[in-house]
Amino acid sequence: MAECRLPPPAVAEAFRLLFEAAPDGVALLDAEGRIRAANPALHRLAGPAVALRAGMPAAQLLAPPAGEALATRIAAALAGLGEGAPLLAAPADPAA
Repeated sequence: MAECRLPPPAVAEAFRLLFEAAPDGVALLDAEGRIRAANPALHRLAGPAVALRAGMPAAQLLAPPAGEALATRIAAALAGLGEGAPLLAAPADPAA
């Protein structure tokens, strides 16, 4: 397969379009596990009682103990130890 090289603005736009259109909830997190951006699907999945906002800890979206497990996974990924295994969790908002 040939490598596709797009200029940086085109890459950013392609990412934005994929991020916004993804049917699955997707969030971009910082190293502390805070949400920097969330796509529309994640807003729907979070439920009406959760006001998703930039800077919010992503762990607040998950019912315990999954929030703590998420923090552990983020730390492992930053240390180069993450394996990308799924994290099964229930939403913090039971109505979601």
